[in-house]
Amino acid sequence: MIGLIPAGGMATRLGLLPCSKELLPVGGWAEPDGLRPRPIITYLLAQWQRAGITQAFIVVKPGKWDIPAYLGDGRAFGLNLAYLTVHEPYGAAYTLAAAIPFIEDRSVALGLPDVLLSPDDVYATLAAHHATAQPDLTLGLFPCARPQT
Repeated sequence: MIGLIPAGGMATRLGLLPCSKELLPVGGWAEPDGLRPRPIITYLLAQWQRAGITQAFIVVKPGKWDIPAYLGDGRAFGLNLAYLTVHEPYGAAYTLAAAIPFIEDRSVALGLPDVLLSPDDVYATLAAHHATAQPDLTLGLFPCARPQT
């Protein structure tokens, strides 16, 4: 299974940001001297690592070079990361279409880099089901406290 992350949006609804929204700090990593800020995208990468996903493509648009600058080749996160550049942020479906030449016949885990999912083994559970049942598509649906928002 290969990971695919659409990261081409410009987060215009969030106003002026100091970095790409995928790198905004949410929580932190415990260090001996306190917490170190943790970019939101790293939660997804950690879930993929737990699911056995070792390779992923991150689709960015020009101007979002801080994402590859921070994540690099992914080695620090236990993944092999590669980047694809698109020029228009058309959404997740366009991201998948842009990656097709690199995916071949592999299954794809689509992950939204600015969404926190719980439990931490959600991708491992979905990947195991997908491997066992071998459906064309596996969707994960989760209850939420306020579905109307």
